[in-house]
Amino acid sequence: MPIHPKYLSAMAGGLIFAWIYGLRILNPEYISWLMQGDAASHFLGWHFFRQEEWTFPLGVIRNYQYPLGTSLVYTDSIPLLTIPLKLFSSFLPDIFQFHGLWLLACYVLQGLFGALLFSRFTDNRIVIFLGSIFFLLNPVIVQRSGYHLSLASHWLILAGLYLYFGGVAKMDKTKWVVLLCASAMVHFYLLAMLLVIWAGYLVKTWLENRDYSGALFFTAVSMCSVLFTMWVTGYFVLRPGHAVSGGFGLYSMNLVSLINPAPYNHFTFLKPSFIPFRQYEGFSYLGIGALALLCCGLYAGRKGKLEFNPVKTFPLIGAAIVLTLMAVSNKVELADSVLLTFNLPEIFLKLFNSIRASGRMIWPVMYLIILSSTLVIHRKFGPRKTALVILATLALQAIDFYPWYNRVSETRIDDRLVRSNKWEKILPLKSASWNKILKKTKQVVFIPPDDYINEYIPFALLAANHKQSINVGPTARTDREHRNIYRQELAKKFISGNLNDEALYVVMDSSLAQNSYPNHKIGVLDGYLIIAPNIPISDLTPWPKEFREGEKNTISQVVEHYSKANHIILISVRDDAAKNLPANFRQFLKTKGGSLENLKYGGSYIAVINNGRLENELLDNHKFLNLTTGIGNYRINMASAGIYTGNISIIEVNGLSLSPNKGGFNIVIVNPENGKTIIYNYDTFRKNWDYKLPEKVIAIKSTKP
Repeated sequence: MPIHPKYLSAMAGGLIFAWIYGLRILNPEYISWLMQGDAASHFLGWHFFRQEEWTFPLGVIRNYQYPLGTSLVYTDSIPLLTIPLKLFSSFLPDIFQFHGLWLLACYVLQGLFGALLFSRFTDNRIVIFLGSIFFLLNPVIVQRSGYHLSLASHWLILAGLYLYFGGVAKMDKTKWVVLLCASAMVHFYLLAMLLVIWAGYLVKTWLENRDYSGALFFTAVSMCSVLFTMWVTGYFVLRPGHAVSGGFGLYSMNLVSLINPAPYNHFTFLKPSFIPFRQYEGFSYLGIGALALLCCGLYAGRKGKLEFNPVKTFPLIGAAIVLTLMAVSNKVELADSVLLTFNLPEIFLKLFNSIRASGRMIWPVMYLIILSSTLVIHRKFGPRKTALVILATLALQAIDFYPWYNRVSETRIDDRLVRSNKWEKILPLKSASWNKILKKTKQVVFIPPDDYINEYIPFALLAANHKQSINVGPTARTDREHRNIYRQELAKKFISGNLNDEALYVVMDSSLAQNSYPNHKIGVLDGYLIIAPNIPISDLTPWPKEFREGEKNTISQVVEHYSKANHIILISVRDDAAKNLPANFRQFLKTKGGSLENLKYGGSYIAVINNGRLENELLDNHKFLNLTTGIGNYRINMASAGIYTGNISIIEVNGLSLSPNKGGFNIVIVNPENGKTIIYNYDTFRKNWDYKLPEKVIAIKSTKP
């Protein structure tokens, strides 16, 4: 008996996953590949959740971003899986990541539902199987797999399209309710996409049977079920209005996105053209094979009159138009040109701000383009010729995507491991004293409690391992008003010396640590300035407490002045520093033999200037950079990573972590004669920081290398 193509497609999904990502990420105790950026918060949300007692709503997390807390929804920790998984937490290893297994399941289900969708229209096994492979070769899934794993769940979209073309029986409608609730427990954006498709299904069923009461009842049951699911999983832990963030129109889809692989330059046939920075959320490159399939479909459509059922087709076309308009937003852009901008009524703006990364809404349309192109060809030329066309265009698709997939399989995961290994070497907490300290504490407190991207990660892992709270951690949404009140109250207590005896304080702004703290230990441990309970800590380095406000200078004035003054200047870039970089600063470094003018968006950059000479310079627009050197009695360890390669800045001098680790240029200036160190940050992404900034000055001890 022949195997049904849905099973072959599911197996193909598993094989494609193994080719792209390998099998190492399936190891549930292997977390290094997750320990940066958004992926870390996804794991840590689950890791904190499993350590806490059950509460209601079920998805609430109390100890992450304490004292306000959050939920699995806002850490994107996939409540659909993590809530039932918590039931078995005591049987799982202390460190357990399910994300690799989830990604594998996404590929398997992508193949399965892709085949089921094609089987709605043809019985030909070859067409069903080959068509589903097109759905598996979607670069958006790969794009999301590294940092937004829940958004790699495109099988939910295919399941929605499969149900759209189904019947109107009670079981069909029940499946819709289950699918909508499941998508709400995976990611809100997927729910939003499916709600548009579901609305099209609702219109289709009403047009077919004109059952007003039935349609109203189905709508009520669906919405009540979804809202209840959202309540249980923790959507409503935030006050009304705080789950919505501004920015609709910034993270949109560019009109050339379907044919433009920007911001990625890893495809065979087409190279990226410029699009605005934030429109990476609208990345929706179809691939040369899918574009060829579309052209074949358009050609087949011109060969004769198309026959279709308008009752079934028009509602879905309407849904696709709505999704496209939402993706494009109220700021219509073509490449680097803004064609149209218009204001939305306040009520609509608040609604659409809930999906501010609206460029993602084009994803179902991508699948509809492939599906409709295939079906038009199939109806005009029959299954045999259709299979040949799909096979030929699939070959083009594979050739086009090969550099992209090859880079992921051989480099991206390994790059993440390499970066993680560097992260493990430089940042994490190696001292045995950390566990000793946390036996005496109940919480980890960052000063100030800002929106840290990577710096909080080792401490969050440490806190969760000890079932303690931490007051920081990125989330998709937060109550900014209450968060700011907490930040202000914490600052007042800390500056006044009113510390919690059962807390470990991690001081990220060292200029705030100006008290003597007689009842606590203050010093540097593994490069971090901490204030801990008053217990013996043998490897705690004393912290100098000399601070003052200095003069205010532009970035060029700072570097030029101290280049002439026999100082050591250490420069490390994070995020993006190229956007508004002052020309005179570029020119100054060029006169020193530097190549800063070659820095591109998201590039990494390290420079060491000693006594006016540029002794070290590293620049790479695609890689994480690391430098270890020594100048006189100072050991220097530096790292730089742009937004896509780690997003971090590290400047360590004799074991002290001194970089502000903020976006743009982080500059540390050391006076080798007395150890005085001056710290600056110039965020050249946000503005051209060519005006005066306050200095922050500390003193460090000279140490023999």
